[in-house]
Amino acid sequence: MDKQLAHFIGIIESGGLAAAADRLHVGQPALTASLKKLEERYGAQLVSRHNRGVRPTKSGELVYDHALLMQRLESGIQNKVRQAEGFENTPLNLACGHAWWWVFLRDWVGTFCANNPDTKVKCLVGGKFQCADFLISGEVDLWVGHEVPGLTPDKGISFEPLFESVDYFYGRENHPLVNAVGGDTIANYPRINSVPMLNRRMTTLDEINELSPEPEVDPFLYQFSSNSLLACIDQVRATDALFNYPEAVKDNLATYGIVPIAPVDDGKKTRVGIFTIRISEPTRAVSALRRHLIEAFA
Repeated sequence: MDKQLAHFIGIIESGGLAAAADRLHVGQPALTASLKKLEERYGAQLVSRHNRGVRPTKSGELVYDHALLMQRLESGIQNKVRQAEGFENTPLNLACGHAWWWVFLRDWVGTFCANNPDTKVKCLVGGKFQCADFLISGEVDLWVGHEVPGLTPDKGISFEPLFESVDYFYGRENHPLVNAVGGDTIANYPRINSVPMLNRRMTTLDEINELSPEPEVDPFLYQFSSNSLLACIDQVRATDALFNYPEAVKDNLATYGIVPIAPVDDGKKTRVGIFTIRISEPTRAVSALRRHLIEAFA
C-alpha cells in the first residue's frame, strides 16, 4: 500500500504524530514529511492540530475513508494470491445479519468446521450496509442477508433469493402491548436499534445509500442503540422499549422472555438471499455453503 496513505491512517487512528510514530515504528519526522506530501498531493489541509494531538479535517476524513478501503483491498488481493499459489488452505469468509447466523448458519458452520478441521472460517456479523462493504472490499466472499435494491448486477454483485421474511416488533413477555387496551399503540413506546449506522459511512456505498436509505425514524425514539444483539435483548427485557427483528427468530427470542408484538409495515415481505461478488471463481468452501443454502430453502 502507498506509504504516505499508510502513515496517514496511523496518524488519524493514533490521534497524533508522536503516538503514530510509536505505533508504526517510524520516526516522527518521517510522518510529518508524509503528511506534508499527502496534503500537497491533494491540495488540501488534511488534519487540524489541537492541544491533545490532531484530528482530520473534512477533506482528511474523505482521504482516510478511501485509504482504509485501499488497505482492505490490498489485503484481500494478497490473501487471494497466497491461496492461488497454495501457501494457505482456502478459507471460508462469509458475512451475515445477526438473525441469519442465529437461525441457520450457526448449525451449518459448526458441522462444516467439524468435517473440515483444517479450513479456517471467518464470519463477520453486522447490518446490511456493513456486510455489503465487507463483500465489495473483498473481506468476505459470500453474504447472507436482506435484499438491497442498490446492489445491482452492474456493480459485479449477484443476488440469489432464498426465502421471504417478515419483521416484527418485539417486546418483553409482560409488555403493556401484549394485552393492550384503549388507544395504546406501538407509537407510544421507544425503540431499540440493533443495527445502528456507523458514524462514518462506507465510501464504497455512497450510491447505494442514496438508492436504499435507512428508514427515517425519529432518533429520539431510539432509547438504546447497539450492534450487539445480546445487549439489545438485555434492554428489551429491562424496559418497555421495542425492537424489530425477523419473525424467523421468534422461537430463539422466546427463550429470553421476548415475544412478537405486531408486524412491521403491516407484514410487508422482504427477500433474503445470497450475495456474491464476481471477482474470481468461488472457493470449494463458498461453493459448498451456497449449495447447502439453495438446497435447504428449495
